[in-house]
Amino acid sequence: MEPLTRKKRTSTLVMANYNHARYLPDSLSSIFSQTRPIDEVIVIDDASTDNSLEVLAQFQGYESRLKVLRNDRNRGAVYSVNRGLSEAQGELICFHSADDFIVPTFFERSVGMLEAYPQAGLCTSFFSSVRDSDKEVSPGVLPWGDKPTYIAPQDLINVEVAGGIPGHASIYDKQSVIAAGGLIPELQWHCDWFMIHVIAARQGFCFIPESLAFFRMTEGGSYGSGRSNWREQKKVVGNILRLIFSDAFKDVIPFFQASVMMSHLYPDIGRFIVEEAAFLSHEEFVAVLRMLKKQEQQKIISVIGANKNLFPELHDVCVEYQSKLAS
Repeated sequence: MEPLTRKKRTSTLVMANYNHARYLPDSLSSIFSQTRPIDEVIVIDDASTDNSLEVLAQFQGYESRLKVLRNDRNRGAVYSVNRGLSEAQGELICFHSADDFIVPTFFERSVGMLEAYPQAGLCTSFFSSVRDSDKEVSPGVLPWGDKPTYIAPQDLINVEVAGGIPGHASIYDKQSVIAAGGLIPELQWHCDWFMIHVIAARQGFCFIPESLAFFRMTEGGSYGSGRSNWREQKKVVGNILRLIFSDAFKDVIPFFQASVMMSHLYPDIGRFIVEEAAFLSHEEFVAVLRMLKKQEQQKIISVIGANKNLFPELHDVCVEYQSKLAS
């Protein structure tokens, strides 16, 4: 699709920080060294106990674009990012982790694409990362084209197979983020994944096949470590399913099916269905199956088939589903 008439758009970068003083100089330097200046930078300090505020104050001494907010207590990344979103004045918004960094042309290239394709909900680039221990770089190449392009919702097929859309390398239309609910706290470590792909489902996205932003791979846990706790993960999976079939988000179901987006949750989604067989209606169960890869669908169907006495109704639904596929 050819680009539309360009209109200059303002931008805000939101950064949540907690005890990342050692990374802030590099991260902020990359932010304030952009070839296209960012209009507004908001840092929400989540009650850090290191010298983060001192580092931020030093940058504020010569950067009038930097606004620092401090949470009254440690509230977590999701709360902090949503607070920054509510304060942001820019038409476009970037959520940046305090330990990540961006190359000098990140905003110039990404904002330029969103100005050329205002129908897009976001612009992203390669899923690039750098290992903190030895600085080894991984380019994180994604197979969505060999030149900058706009990908419409109807052209999004097997996005999850490629690893999904990387949040750390993305800039979003702010109103699209708001329409997607921002970072929904009930989705915890999956909240950014959900928001990103809802936006892509509704408006498509721009893609630049370059390494423009780097996710820092560090030792220790992350805010997504709770995924390994099935009791907590089960709640999150249930919340995702509840949202997808709600009136607010049911419009994204065809995209989640075309892009096999629930593969991001497999095998957790299969375990949830087996343990909570009555959670979904039969129609919803089939809709979720269609959001998985064929081999993942078959594994769930096989488990239900091997336990027909436990899932008599789901067994019949699976038989009917497979017969339709065969025909």
